[in-house]
Amino acid sequence: MTDPQRPDPQTPGEAPTPEELAAAETAALSEAIEETEPEPEALEPEAFEETEAQEEAARKEAVLVEAAEAAAAMAPKRPAAPEVAAKPGAVPAPTVEELPYIDDRVSKLWVGLIVLTFVAIFAFGVFLGQGGVLTPLPSPSPAPTVAPSASPASASPSPTPSPS
Repeated sequence: MTDPQRPDPQTPGEAPTPEELAAAETAALSEAIEETEPEPEALEPEAFEETEAQEEAARKEAVLVEAAEAAAAMAPKRPAAPEVAAKPGAVPAPTVEELPYIDDRVSKLWVGLIVLTFVAIFAFGVFLGQGGVLTPLPSPSPAPTVAPSASPASASPSPTPSPS
């Protein structure tokens, strides 16, 4: 197969028009079809209801339509020229599409409810949760310690046997 020959621009710096690209693509596809068609003796005439000429014309027309659609889809988009002074009777250049503003009240309320829920959970944890600002943990009270007594350790009186 051969690559389509792009037409030379008429002025330097100017890109080919979509029509020129479509014509070059069509010529290349027509050439490719002619190269890949089987030999006439390989075809069995009774297997086809249409004549060879009708079939070939239909096939070329389908290829040409397909090539024109493909070329139009692949054609480079030219940026819009900046508007100079509007001439009387001139058609204004199309502007860039603006997306419509959609006001979805239910979605706004749902998102607000979710945000409010998370804020409430966070506030509860900070202010009212265990160890929070308003309910601090009780501080541990000092444990009583056993202080040694100042008196010397005296021997406890042992029971003495009493005379009987």
